[in-house]
Amino acid sequence: MAINATITMTLDFMVAGSIFFVDISIAMLMLSLAVFTVAFPIWFYRHSRGLWIGIIYLTGSMFED
Repeated sequence: MAINATITMTLDFMVAGSIFFVDISIAMLMLSLAVFTVAFPIWFYRHSRGLWIGIIYLTGSMFED
């Protein structure tokens, strides 16, 4: 869940920072960020779980010694 939230918020901040480079209204930006913030974690859930399992495996936390 932490991986999912971190990546979602990072992408949100990057998109929100693009307001300085793109001519878009604040209302449209807020609406698109709201939709993205709800939809992306649902789609990315399986990928984030896979990343988490990979981290657990690579750090050796999966095996009890």
